[in-house]
Amino acid sequence: MNFSTILSNPKEAKQLGYVWNPKMENPTYRPVRTFTYPEGGKFEYQSLSTDVCFKTAEQCRGILPEILEELHTQRKLAKRQRKAFAEGSMDYNVLDGRQLALKVCMNSVYGFTGASTGFLPEKRIASAVTRAGRGMANETKFMCEDRYKDYGVKVVYGDTDSVFVHFPKSLCPGETREEIIKNANKLGEEMGEMCTKAFLPPNDLEFEKVYYPLLLKGKKRYAGFKFEPGCKPKLDVKGFECVRRDFAPIVSKTQKKVFVLLCEQNNVEAAVQFARQTVIDLLEGRVPIDDLIMSKQLTRPPSEYKNPAPHVELAKYLMKTLPPTQAPKVGERINFVIKPGRGKTFERAASPDDVREGKCSIDYQWYLSNQLKEPLTRVFEMIIDNTDEIFKVNKLTKPKVGSDSMFSSWVSKKKTVTKKRTAATINIQRKNNLKKKKVATIKNFF
Repeated sequence: MNFSTILSNPKEAKQLGYVWNPKMENPTYRPVRTFTYPEGGKFEYQSLSTDVCFKTAEQCRGILPEILEELHTQRKLAKRQRKAFAEGSMDYNVLDGRQLALKVCMNSVYGFTGASTGFLPEKRIASAVTRAGRGMANETKFMCEDRYKDYGVKVVYGDTDSVFVHFPKSLCPGETREEIIKNANKLGEEMGEMCTKAFLPPNDLEFEKVYYPLLLKGKKRYAGFKFEPGCKPKLDVKGFECVRRDFAPIVSKTQKKVFVLLCEQNNVEAAVQFARQTVIDLLEGRVPIDDLIMSKQLTRPPSEYKNPAPHVELAKYLMKTLPPTQAPKVGERINFVIKPGRGKTFERAASPDDVREGKCSIDYQWYLSNQLKEPLTRVFEMIIDNTDEIFKVNKLTKPKVGSDSMFSSWVSKKKTVTKKRTAATINIQRKNNLKKKKVATIKNFF
């Protein structure tokens, strides 16, 4: 919308001859209202004298709505065309990339209206988008829970443009997973159509997918086995360490395998045992060094860094010891591992080549405490009560010679291969979902 479509408040709109009330079919302006939604109460919109108002399209057609409408139309077309091709094929990937690019373009409109400077700085538009999205999400929560209150339907998560609804088994009966998903899809379509009727066009609450099961940790952090119409079922992870680059590969590989065992195979015991075996393999030095290498980009000369960091300190060392043609340069990524020692972490960064050549060893306990433990704890604490048992190891087989010893290089080359020890099983204490919990509200996610 361009600036001529904005009316600062209802008083200004009335002075200019524009009219509106909630029951009018064809008002000449519309306010972006706030709402009240007390816990356990009814959702209701509330009009304030400070509400930002906009002329309707019949009065003044804005520029931004035209741009967004075209982008939205093209994205829906790309998503529809994508269904004609097999998931993973070149045509599918091209169309999927196109619809994602169009999504970014649409989202960027909100971004540059909310900026202080730029192409179109108008914070009233950005705040109106946020308020309208929050209102629609909470109204959706109320409609879904009120319509299916006899079945115990709950909206458990809400984001800017989506809501996650928990369906009780009584609403999605079935003897097989396929039957359950089919009934859940049908119910999702029904809910989407019901909510869409309450919104002004072109707003459309579209049913998208089913997660079965879903591990919901918090805002923008969840993992589940996704069933999306027209696509193959697959693991979908958002916000967890396995989809980020700032951890060692062992974290990503281990956490992702745990999610596969939990969400795809529904095997809690196997997930716990796999995590325990990984912990033992790590502490006994059986994890490949490539899974322990971390990497950070050297964004500026090391002397310009105010705060010390492992990759920066290693870069300083390599610049002193290597020829200029081999020394790291600004813009390159620095690979490093953490070696044992009493110094701070940034002082114990070492080159992976030094470890391979036997010049130093790896601080495996550091990797467990600072890399692997917390990401796994975040996952398992949603399922079991005795998460700490996963990381308890009674006996370890490891070299007796420290990395600072003159014999460390000899030990790394001559050490005998020990038989892989199988992790002992633990008594898993599953969480009791029947315990009284604090009632989740969708407001907590905004």
